[in-house]
Amino acid sequence: MTQASIELMDLVAAMTVENRPPLGFFRRFVVEKSGEHRNEFDLTMKGIRPLVDAVRVFAVEKDFRDPSTIKRLQFLSERYEFTYAEDIKHALNYLDSLLIHHQLDQIERGMEPDTFVNPGKLTNIEKNTLREIFQLTATVYDIIEKSYRTERVGS
Repeated sequence: MTQASIELMDLVAAMTVENRPPLGFFRRFVVEKSGEHRNEFDLTMKGIRPLVDAVRVFAVEKDFRDPSTIKRLQFLSERYEFTYAEDIKHALNYLDSLLIHHQLDQIERGMEPDTFVNPGKLTNIEKNTLREIFQLTATVYDIIEKSYRTERVGS
């Protein structure tokens, strides 16, 4: 990799890890404090996107340019034994399913569908699964932060 490529990867990695999963101290969900989405978090921006972006970082580093996250995971798993590939794939499937069910419920109630979920309205199993997924995201982010100079963004 050229110096410019390394710096670009550092920048992409730093921008990726800026979008933290919504899990705070004691594994509590971090939600909006006020406004239209008070007590909710954006499942797409805080759940799905962080994993998709993390996979993109690893795939681009290996010069794999396919836009499909699933194909990127397969590539990383088969060629580089990326140990988190299967977990991320299942996590993304779960998040997609949760989002679809949430939006279908909104449509059935005559509401405009959105991507904001209130964790207080989820079952204990759903909450625990989300916590595990967000912890997985944090673990993958730790790998990115150790692999790239992510502290450079904003400095």
